[in-house]
Amino acid sequence: MKFITIDYSDLLNSDRWTPTYFLQESENLSSVFPMFPLSEVVKERKGTVDPQTLGDVLVSYLSLENVRSQTGELNNFKPKIAKEIKSRSKIFNENDVLYGRLRPELNKVYLCQNELTTGICSGEFLVLSPIKDQINPIYLRHILASCYVTNIVRKYRMGASLPRISINDLLKIEIPVPPLEIQNQISIQLMEVDLRIKMLRKELDSLPESQTSALVQSMINGSEILNI
Repeated sequence: MKFITIDYSDLLNSDRWTPTYFLQESENLSSVFPMFPLSEVVKERKGTVDPQTLGDVLVSYLSLENVRSQTGELNNFKPKIAKEIKSRSKIFNENDVLYGRLRPELNKVYLCQNELTTGICSGEFLVLSPIKDQINPIYLRHILASCYVTNIVRKYRMGASLPRISINDLLKIEIPVPPLEIQNQISIQLMEVDLRIKMLRKELDSLPESQTSALVQSMINGSEILNI
């Protein structure tokens, strides 16, 4: 059993009684670039809307289940009828980064670009708007989805069955912030890998059908070689 002694004043100042907050060791990243808290490079977008007031219109609504863990790809996404969305939703705009606050270890981080740039999302996302002259949105998404940030987030989760991270705790986390030109160069390479992931996933998703089709064709033609 692991235990530590905590000063009473530290306990009060922490504003929480979560054991992991005190037991989790701080994650240190040795970087040649300066470290800044997220609060200095992003702003929380706080706009919300009640979808019930929009009636029968189709809206681009993103829930946690629509974002793949780690890669941040869209997953089984399609517009929804506004009045079918029962809870108040957050508004997001192009280049915002949506960070899944519910069970944040699942690493659901979506960059609002390309397929989906504007719309509304579940309240279980924290909507982060990058400060334009401070941080590249692509770099921001990837650093937030990195194991470095994910390990730190474990310390700040609150709640037993449905742990969450608050916006205040997330914004305390320090990340390396290279000069913008370096961020831009890194982001180009990150986009290339993202594109490769999408291409490989598309190929992977098509293989089962190709496999069965090739088998049936082989049975018809009497061939022992499958043309997959």
